[in-house]
Amino acid sequence: MKHLQLFIALFFSLGSLYAQDFDKSWYNELKVDSFFNTEAAKQVIDVEKPNYALLNAAVFFATNETRAKKNLPLYQYSDPLEKAAAAHSDAMRADRFFNHINKADKENRTPELRIANQGGDFKGTGENILEMPPYKTGANGEYDVERKDDGTYVFLQVNGKPLKVLTYGDFGRAAVKLWMKSPEHKANILSKQFGFLGCGTSIEEDPFKFKSLPMVLVTQNFGAGE
Repeated sequence: MKHLQLFIALFFSLGSLYAQDFDKSWYNELKVDSFFNTEAAKQVIDVEKPNYALLNAAVFFATNETRAKKNLPLYQYSDPLEKAAAAHSDAMRADRFFNHINKADKENRTPELRIANQGGDFKGTGENILEMPPYKTGANGEYDVERKDDGTYVFLQVNGKPLKVLTYGDFGRAAVKLWMKSPEHKANILSKQFGFLGCGTSIEEDPFKFKSLPMVLVTQNFGAGE
């Protein structure tokens, strides 16, 4: 039996609604509860071919759902912040690191540089990062692994049944729930200084090649004033 470890970190500085139909107009047109009631958000994530636009949106709307419960203004969507977040999630996956600092890419070393390079111009920025699987595991993160004849692996509950893959909406909510357990990450999510948000995700390209659960790398980039 294996046990799951989750990793989160943050950075803060100041100075038919199906997956294939998703478009960025949803950020401005849909209310938070409307997003989670769409058929797109209720779809189970295709771990091998995820819809990244939808996965990014799920984290965004889950963040605003949390802010709405606290009677805080909702974050506005920012394309430069989303692009910077997605690029950092891709970089962490490709280069096997989990950090706000990208030591292998001087031009995109810090969140500020990454955001500026995507055309973002903010008075202050912040960043949350997270690594979690797109699966519903046991209460203590336990799961079993079985090797198939083709050399790939299948991930099982302790009772032998396949692990359940999360829906896009449930993944977004689960990610934000984890961040909210950390005071520092919670501060970014509930900030009264930031007004803009973009989220980016990245999953292992060959998710069933290894014994360990495939992980989704998630980045949130926040901006204060444009």
